[in-house]
Amino acid sequence: MYRTLLPYLAADRGHLEVVRRLVSLEEVDVNQTYRHKFPLFIAIEIGYHGVAKLLLEQGSRLDVNAKTSLGNTTLHIAASYGNLDIVKLLLRDDRLDVAGTNRYGESALRVAARNGKEYVVRRL
Repeated sequence: MYRTLLPYLAADRGHLEVVRRLVSLEEVDVNQTYRHKFPLFIAIEIGYHGVAKLLLEQGSRLDVNAKTSLGNTTLHIAASYGNLDIVKLLLRDDRLDVAGTNRYGESALRVAARNGKEYVVRRL
């Protein structure tokens, strides 16, 4: 059990070097969920930009379109928190579903607008 929690726990605590070591191991699943959240989601929510950027550098190992139980993607979360740096990094990934919607039919653009994140709205 703890082995599957390690990436989540390290991201949750902002331990950049621990996350770096874990993602260097091929057997570590960077998409492993805990409490319906992925390590990248929690890093974005808490504001650990370095951890989020490191996870985004994992390329095809990372599911950039993964969803929470409410259907929010990493783009939804970054947009709702107004994290423009992460939004820009996500938009560089050709696999990203920019128009994807959550369970309420909201796109990341709508979430950013609803939360008053004008600078993210302009970028999206």
